[in-house]
This record gives sequence, structure tokens and C-alpha cells, in this order.
Amino acid sequence: MPTRRLRALAEDDTGDPATASAVDRDIGRLSADYLLRAIAELAKVFEGDILLGVIFLTLARVSVEYQGPDLRNPQADAEGVVSDAGRRPITTLALANSLNMPRETIRRYVNRLVELGYCQRDGERRLMVTEAVMRRPEMAQMIRANRRHLERVIAPLRRANLI
Repeated sequence: MPTRRLRALAEDDTGDPATASAVDRDIGRLSADYLLRAIAELAKVFEGDILLGVIFLTLARVSVEYQGPDLRNPQADAEGVVSDAGRRPITTLALANSLNMPRETIRRYVNRLVELGYCQRDGERRLMVTEAVMRRPEMAQMIRANRRHLERVIAPLRRANLI
């Protein structure tokens, strides 16, 4: 979409939450495209099981999010990987609550992640995605693909001066 058109549409946006402007719809299309591509990447890594991938991502994220919302985690090394010492394990219940899903469902999926070697339990049966898992080639591949997909969203928004 040409930049001039997006700027004009942005200026016409009333901000009424009951309506969606053309800009809202264009951004929605870009974000839906990103989401679908990210889901496809998860499916590649997690044997086609998207929910297994979502639970893995949530577990990986929750263990380091206490560091704050900054782009770069202060506990991360030069490659952006947080050491095990900088990660906080969580319980199955906390994971279930964070996803608003039944604990039993999460327990079954976590058992599968443990079997596949994507997470481990500590002595108190709390869960953690380890540094070693985050350094696996398939994780690096997924992260690089995610960056490309995110750039597909950001580039048109920049061209339209929306970010």
C-alpha cells in the first residue's frame, strides 16, 4: 500500500473503538500474517503440535521475564541467551494460570516437553527451559525465521511512517 494512502488513512482514523479504519485493517492483516508464519515455525519444531510450541514459548519466556520489558535482557550473554542461573523455574500451576488453561492439560504437554528434552524439572518439580535448549540449532533457526517474519511487519509500517 502506498505511503501517502496509509498516512491519509491514519489521519482519518477517529479512534472509535467500535469501528476499524483501513489502517487498522492493514495492520491487522500484517499482524495476522506474522502470527500465522510464527505458528508455522512452531509447528516445524514441535512435530506439528502448535499448542506444544505455545506452551514451550510461554515456559521459556516466563522464566526470564522477571528481568523486565527491555529489548535486551541484562542477564543475557553476547548471543542473547540467558544462563540457567539467570532463569527462574516455575510450577505447572503457574504455567497453567499464565495460559488460562487447565492444569491437567498443561501437565500432559509439559510431560511431553520433558520427554522431548525441551524442558526439565528441578528438585522441587518446577519447570525450566535451559540455556542448552535455547542454544540448539532448531531454536536458532526458529529465532532467525521469527526475525524475518517480524521484519515483514515492520518494513511496511516504517515505509508508511506508522512507526
